[in-house]
Amino acid sequence: MYILLSLVLGLGSMLAYAYSNVQAKPLRQQYSSAQLICLRNVWAVLFLAICAMPSMLSIHNFSWGLGAVALGLAGYIPLYAFMRAVKDTPVGIVSPICGGSSLIAVILSAVFLHTTLTSLQWLAALVIILANMAMTFEMKGFRKFANRPHAEGIVWSFAAAFGWGCFFFLLVPFTEKLGAWNAALLVEIGVLIAALTHMQLTRTLPSFQELKRPSIILNGALIAAGTVLFTIGVRSYSVPIVQILSNSTAFAASYFGYVLLHEHLNRRERIAGSVITIGVITLAALSN
Repeated sequence: MYILLSLVLGLGSMLAYAYSNVQAKPLRQQYSSAQLICLRNVWAVLFLAICAMPSMLSIHNFSWGLGAVALGLAGYIPLYAFMRAVKDTPVGIVSPICGGSSLIAVILSAVFLHTTLTSLQWLAALVIILANMAMTFEMKGFRKFANRPHAEGIVWSFAAAFGWGCFFFLLVPFTEKLGAWNAALLVEIGVLIAALTHMQLTRTLPSFQELKRPSIILNGALIAAGTVLFTIGVRSYSVPIVQILSNSTAFAASYFGYVLLHEHLNRRERIAGSVITIGVITLAALSN
């Protein structure tokens, strides 16, 4: 049951983040990355603040609260690195590299937080990570881009992967100290502050009339759901399983793109999706 609940929460977080990415695709054509992050995080913070009200009084350590906000500020950096990477680099190169963030988070948690899984569970988890990275890998695109003299996009991609891996690793102790709802709220506040600061410096603040758009509200709700399902999972259940599944968004995003946007799933994506599904079923079976 312990592992099963971890799977449910990890998959819920993955689906929320993935659907947010797919639903944000048309929005990114109308807003800059910072503008979209800012607008959606206004709603994410509002939703989380309402839900976190009963637990806010349980925050007794002010320094941990400030630390969670600072973690949110820092969490904006890998997001910026990802946006820089995809600017001039094919997504088929950026996404597989960034997909390694879950592996970094899991390794850090195993070393410093002493999280444990059985050998077979670790094997199933590794299969899920590798299959998720394979979902978007394009060998032709990699060969073409690797021949360029200045492959800055690859550097930005590794920076994003490392940053996200560290972010989701560090979010675990903050969640344990502050509680799932409080940690999720304070981290998203930090991201919002970073986005506002970025736009203030670049003088690209959006009109806040845009907050009324249903698509923006939905995106904010999805981000709030993805973050809080992650924090609940790592606080009460298996840290590595929730970390792995929450960051395995390539599979779910491809599926949502297929269903909602009628995007074609190629053979590689279908195979990788099947492997991920088998890996999740294996983890569930090993929970008995």
